[in-house]
Amino acid sequence: MNELGERDVFRSADLFQFSDFGIVFGCDFRSEMEFRIRGAIELVRREQIGALILSGGMTGTSGRTEEEGMEAMALDAGISSARLLLEETSRTTQQNVLECANIIRSRHDHSQPCSVALITSDWHMSRAWMMAKAHLPPGTTIFCAPQKTTCNAEVWSETVQCACLIRSELRLVKFAMQRGYPDPRRSNEPRIDAS
Repeated sequence: MNELGERDVFRSADLFQFSDFGIVFGCDFRSEMEFRIRGAIELVRREQIGALILSGGMTGTSGRTEEEGMEAMALDAGISSARLLLEETSRTTQQNVLECANIIRSRHDHSQPCSVALITSDWHMSRAWMMAKAHLPPGTTIFCAPQKTTCNAEVWSETVQCACLIRSELRLVKFAMQRGYPDPRRSNEPRIDAS
């Protein structure tokens, strides 16, 4: 069992010893998604993640879903297909978490504690955590493994694409909080039914 709990969700991935599952969130922007899957691959190599759930059904210009693109990268990096669980139907962060929760319920012994690491861009982590807190099975320990990407705190205002992305993300976080999702600034809030 990990020593850290939900109060530690925004700490770096190097502070948790092991997580049963790692959810890798797909992304419309290929470069962002590549940072996410590279970070996930490193966590698996360091034996910090049991199985990766590659989540995302959006189809990019290549004709492959986000999940298929991430799977190809993981396999090319030598990650065993036995450690990859595929979720290819979701189109939003909320759907990512709902579909991954179903996979976790089907794969994990409910009598045992479960831990999940969220693997996404640092700018997306607050909303991913909000959805995970509301929709993952009760009692799940949530860890965050934010990946620093090209659109980060140091440069977000320097490019139009990053500025639009961050502004859009802030609007989505605000909207989710208005709908009753947990406030990521207070990670010990009780679970809610936000469906």
